[in-house]
Amino acid sequence: MTDEDLRTQLAKADPCPPTQPVDGAGSPRAQNLLEDVMSTPIDHPAAEHPTGQPSTNAHRSRRWAAVLAGAAGVAVAAALVANASLGNSPELPPLALAMPAADSLGSCVVFDASLLAAVPVAFSGTVKDVTDDGVVLDVDRWYASDAGEPSQVELSIADGPNSAALDGVDFTTGQRYLVSATGGVVNGCGFSGPATAEYEAQFTAAFAN
Repeated sequence: MTDEDLRTQLAKADPCPPTQPVDGAGSPRAQNLLEDVMSTPIDHPAAEHPTGQPSTNAHRSRRWAAVLAGAAGVAVAAALVANASLGNSPELPPLALAMPAADSLGSCVVFDASLLAAVPVAFSGTVKDVTDDGVVLDVDRWYASDAGEPSQVELSIADGPNSAALDGVDFTTGQRYLVSATGGVVNGCGFSGPATAEYEAQFTAAFAN
């Protein structure tokens, strides 16, 4: 078979040959073609001609099924890419820390940025809730963490002389704080406290590396 013969056979099999233009999506021929494709069952067995060859409708059914499957695959892939680009990941549970015992603040180490840089946990966040049992903070920045980076931190208050106060400063709902912790316990003595521009600059400098 020559190339010209092949082109002739393909032209005969084309449901939309160039000799029969569709003339736009709103033309009667375009509507008839669309209705023909949409009305052809996808899951019916392929009808055969007496020659044993699949009918034209069977070809259309398989082609339409392939188009739908491809569209579904593209949609799933797009959703996965969107989630990846947004950085979506399973939410970590709140990090649990304990407030220091009131008597542990009797003697303090003088604040030093090099000592702050060595702590395993440091973050800034706004107090969401204060109860008799503890404090919940919504974290807006992690400077250091040895247990992931959850969006919330819960500070528990043990029974006894402890309270929702650190170095004489109460944790107040709606206020923002800079907090560091060692061994699961919040550090006092100037290593945690209300967020100010100067204090935040010290945290930024300490954890710059």
